[in-house]
Amino acid sequence: MASRIVPQFNTRIPTSADKKRARERAIEWMKFRKDHLFTQRRLADNIHCARRTVQAIEAAETLWPTPDLLKRFRDLKQKQELQARRYDERISAAAQTNKQALRQHGIGAVA
Repeated sequence: MASRIVPQFNTRIPTSADKKRARERAIEWMKFRKDHLFTQRRLADNIHCARRTVQAIEAAETLWPTPDLLKRFRDLKQKQELQARRYDERISAAAQTNKQALRQHGIGAVA
């Protein structure tokens, strides 16, 4: 009977803190996808990894993702939040302009 070859990386035993961090990371990734309308496939394409990797992280199966992957996710998250903030500012500015135009022409009751 042949013995199984066990990879030598990640030989540490996961602690409850590791599992808790994996659950928090899973929630963070799923919330990001929901907030920014990303599918697992689109997120994987944007951070250059496999869809299965995203799926494993969101299922808290991956306790120690690579630091490079986490950095790419953080960078994407910052970029998306900056775009969302800029979009909100543009919408607010447009709404302000519309209010001023309505007041100038005396149309309707504007709060």
